[in-house]
Amino acid sequence: MPIMAPVSPGTGAEAAAGAAAGAAAGLTPLLLSRSRGLSRAVARWTPWALSTIVVGAFVYAYYFRTPGGRLAAHDALSLRTFTWYVPWAALIAAVAGFVLLSWRRFWRDPALLLVTAIYSFFVFYKIQIVPEHFWMTRRFLPVILPSACLLMAAAAFYGTWGRRRGNAEPRMARIATWALPIAFAAVVGSMLTTIMVSVR
Repeated sequence: MPIMAPVSPGTGAEAAAGAAAGAAAGLTPLLLSRSRGLSRAVARWTPWALSTIVVGAFVYAYYFRTPGGRLAAHDALSLRTFTWYVPWAALIAAVAGFVLLSWRRFWRDPALLLVTAIYSFFVFYKIQIVPEHFWMTRRFLPVILPSACLLMAAAAFYGTWGRRRGNAEPRMARIATWALPIAFAAVVGSMLTTIMVSVR
């Protein structure tokens, strides 16, 4: 069976959000081409706004979102369910990597961060699949899990970004160069152990 199962039709709010996002994507290049000041403001503040939204959504979904009313338990706890595969410390590291990449290198390749953020918002908002691990993992495998690993690696190797030989490095950067990759390897090992145990 294919890994990416079709997502069932969502609510009117989801359809409206998709339509608004499409309209914004279509109108933004036109508006930016007509205003140099607006273009500079967007280039400056988009990474900050995106990282702030992602951090806020992470804090809300992990610590405050609870089932009740029309919000089903498997939707309310979807992010916490994901930590069964990616430990909470690794998830925090992935969010930190997202923020660092947004601040430092967003405009080099915005597609990775935008796809990761948008896909994650829709999946964790409504899982749209049978709430059992065998099926729910199909939502995590295509984008979220690989992106989490890449973002963890970005945070782990942050101390080596842009490093050149002969340049003096602050002590904390030297410590991060060695300590964070070791922590990254430990987290990945923990993830693999969890997955192996689940397969048994």
